[in-house]
Amino acid sequence: MAKGVKFGEGSARRIIAATRAYERGNRDQPPVKFRTVGDDGGESGLLGKTDADWDKDTLAAITIYDSGTAGNEQPSAPPRVISQCVNKFADIDADSWVWLALNPNGFWYVTAAECIAPGSS
Repeated sequence: MAKGVKFGEGSARRIIAATRAYERGNRDQPPVKFRTVGDDGGESGLLGKTDADWDKDTLAAITIYDSGTAGNEQPSAPPRVISQCVNKFADIDADSWVWLALNPNGFWYVTAAECIAPGSS
């Protein structure tokens, strides 16, 4: 019975390097970079708040809270607003905290939302 084989990032790098060396006649070239979450130098996510009720499968403008300290977040001055955020999950009340993530298509999508907005029952 054969033993299990481990195939990880290091193995993939060696295979790619060998394949490229063979295909390019062993010329020097930059290494392959494997992309990981947040390694592109851009924003990995944004904390925001809804200004109005936000229905599922609609777009909304979201005010970004990118100043202040943890627990006392504030919008910057002037406020930064992302105008076409996408909600694919559930109806969200006005004045609710949301977490946004940038999708490869260039749009910001809500990935988490406050379940019950302040003052709601």
